[in-house]
Amino acid sequence: MRALILISLIIIFAGGLGFLCYLQQGGITLKEAYDKGNINITQITPAGTIPHQVLISTNSEKPVKVEKGTILTNPGSEDLVIARDEVIPPKGNSTIPAYCIEPEQSAIKGSRLNVSDKAPPMIQEVIESSNPENPSEAFNTQLKIWLLARGSNFDIYSGEVYYTVRANNMYFYQFKENLSFTKAELMAKFNLTEEQINSININSTILSRGKSLLDEIMEFLGLK
Repeated sequence: MRALILISLIIIFAGGLGFLCYLQQGGITLKEAYDKGNINITQITPAGTIPHQVLISTNSEKPVKVEKGTILTNPGSEDLVIARDEVIPPKGNSTIPAYCIEPEQSAIKGSRLNVSDKAPPMIQEVIESSNPENPSEAFNTQLKIWLLARGSNFDIYSGEVYYTVRANNMYFYQFKENLSFTKAELMAKFNLTEEQINSININSTILSRGKSLLDEIMEFLGLK
């Protein structure tokens, strides 16, 4: 039994390492594919959806590595952050979940999206610990991202928040209560003060806290 377990672990490790090497040698990142004009990204869900869904189509001859935490932008529609890792096969397509970053901007179904940089580490950590397939987890994660990206003083009667409240058949006081609970959860998780959480935004240096040495090494090797 021990020998079988050991052999299985070796096979899994070797397979995983081989897959990573394959991605590095034979695949390209989403940003690389975008810069080469080899992909189209389309918003396919209406305002108020959590999480949103985007359709990524590629005409690349190589696999395209989609990484969670990658920001997608559009001047007229809301910016999104990808919620799941995926590898799209050559000349293939995939529908991938993404969270909203801009609470006061509405999503426009059918919008074409651009590939930007990775989200700050603190937002990446929130995404990493969530399951976008679970509605309650996805809702909680969306609130956390709005708070980290905009602070706690955004207008809940406009943009994506307004449509989210309507889509979930909620009252605004219920949304405020959920937001307060989520705010307390974030403060405890990241040891933030109320003043910090009120004034934070996606460009705040405080969102870079928590990046580990392993994260740095993975990014340096191009594996993250």
